[in-house]
Amino acid sequence: DGSKLIGTHRVAYELTHGPIPAGMCVCHHCDNPRCCNPDHLFLGTQRDNVYDCIAKGRRGFQRKQ
Repeated sequence: DGSKLIGTHRVAYELTHGPIPAGMCVCHHCDNPRCCNPDHLFLGTQRDNVYDCIAKGRRGFQRKQ
């Protein structure tokens, strides 16, 4: 039927801030994937999301200073 699942964090972002541009991710300041508080969400590219994860020590390695 062509329906597509959309994460609640993406819906929360769009209801609060408007459409999400193509190619952008909705990232979490709080690092809780289940969070849908619009104050905890920000837009970024996939690259931004990975660097945010690394900077917060949530990957298996740390970013060099």
